[in-house]
Amino acid sequence: MSGITKAAVLTMLAAFLLGGCATKGAGTGTAPAAAAKPPAVQADSIQAPDAASNKDILPDSDAVPVTIDGKTYFFPNRDPNNKEFVHAAATSKGIVWTTAPEMKDSESELGKIPLEPFAIYLHASSETSVSFQNSKLAYKLPLQDDDANWYFPSGLYGNVKDHVIINAYRRKPGMAQPKYSELLDLDLATGKAKTIRIYHDAGGNLFEAGINDRTGDVVTVQAKPNDADYTYGAEVYHTATGKSEKVKKYTRGQGGITYWIGKTAYEAPFADLYR
Repeated sequence: MSGITKAAVLTMLAAFLLGGCATKGAGTGTAPAAAAKPPAVQADSIQAPDAASNKDILPDSDAVPVTIDGKTYFFPNRDPNNKEFVHAAATSKGIVWTTAPEMKDSESELGKIPLEPFAIYLHASSETSVSFQNSKLAYKLPLQDDDANWYFPSGLYGNVKDHVIINAYRRKPGMAQPKYSELLDLDLATGKAKTIRIYHDAGGNLFEAGINDRTGDVVTVQAKPNDADYTYGAEVYHTATGKSEKVKKYTRGQGGITYWIGKTAYEAPFADLYR
């Protein structure tokens, strides 16, 4: 062979050897590039989920408007059949609010059952679109009492500094009237609630409540029917101390309750406990 022919043969032989070494299983050469794989996820690199789960991220169309002190806020609501459980009130720490948790038989008027306790939230920002994400948990009602009655909120009352008055009732599914109703004082500074009074406002019983926003007193009057008329009993609860006492002297007018502690008279306008 001429020099040119030998060179061509050597070039072809080198190309053949290099191609063979580049195939899978060859002992030498450069392996072909493989598709990139994502790195393994380390357990300590997973971010903690938001405080609210995905089920709590609700469309704006389901929001329930509530006007507080002339400003309208929009609160989340999981089911249009449960709008009656959306309540809100203003406090010195922000807006307190509640909405229905996941419930069984929501389409039934009297058969609704909460699958988890009703929760009270605090919304401290100025946003009018209120959500689980921009609020924090303040308190949870019990799910049931010792007699297997479920707890339901029927209203919130604020404007008592950093306290909120919770009106709740207890009943079993199918009951037309609550077994018990209850006023609770939630101290937002401590996250603890105290029972103000357990009462009945059905079956002929009458109940009224007045709140003195200046002193933080909650005055309640329970009237129970007897053979001739009613038997009345009044109490005053002091949010400042968490203590109650009997009221011996009081009068009920169109606007509220006037009550005496010692020789001093105080005014407690009637409270709308169902808002």
